[in-house]
Amino acid sequence: MFEGESIVVHAAGLLDDPANWHTSTRVINERYRKAFNSDLVEGATFSRPNEMPEIQAMPGAVPLPPGLIACTDIRENSNKSCWIHHYKHDICFQDLLDNVRKHQDVYAKFAGVIGPDCSLDLSMPLPVQIAETYMDRAVSFYLQRAGLLVCPNVRWSDQRSFLFCFEGLPVNATVAIGTVGCLASRKTRYYFSLGLAKMLEVLTPTRILVLWGYARRHLWTLFCLHAIHPLS
Repeated sequence: MFEGESIVVHAAGLLDDPANWHTSTRVINERYRKAFNSDLVEGATFSRPNEMPEIQAMPGAVPLPPGLIACTDIRENSNKSCWIHHYKHDICFQDLLDNVRKHQDVYAKFAGVIGPDCSLDLSMPLPVQIAETYMDRAVSFYLQRAGLLVCPNVRWSDQRSFLFCFEGLPVNATVAIGTVGCLASRKTRYYFSLGLAKMLEVLTPTRILVLWGYARRHLWTLFCLHAIHPLS
């Protein structure tokens, strides 16, 4: 990979003169830094053991928004006092993950943003789930570092995900969860309930912002069981 990159740089003439070698190395490093999005987490503190970028809790005095707006529904005349959410199919916010910088100015016009809800499907290999969780944290950290109000999003799959899915999230704070795709079957409802209990144990959130989806009846029973008063 570095050899191929060197060929590209050499073709640009940077390596013809030894005086440019330092410059060419900097160009290569910059290209790889951007390719792997490492600049998203510059200045971050990382969790252990999986090194997720840590998201700061929102100030406790921040009021909840009057409403939520899906990332796909943003318009120039949208209510800017709402918070943006990403409880949609991943393809709907893939462009945000690929180039968050392009969306930063638009997002900054709104009162807040809920972190991207990258899917953790039960059928996904564990390394893919870890990578999805990392992207949630990296984009959330970047937006938070840029000065936006970011509400941490929590997503889990089955017990395997408990080893990493809560890392990088603040404790005793406001968090958000979504039910999209989580309650379609008895199996997914079981793991959603299991993960909810684990989330309450690990993060002990003070407030939970919930995007319901289509299963209010299942959720009311579940929330009553855990003595949760959902805010949605």
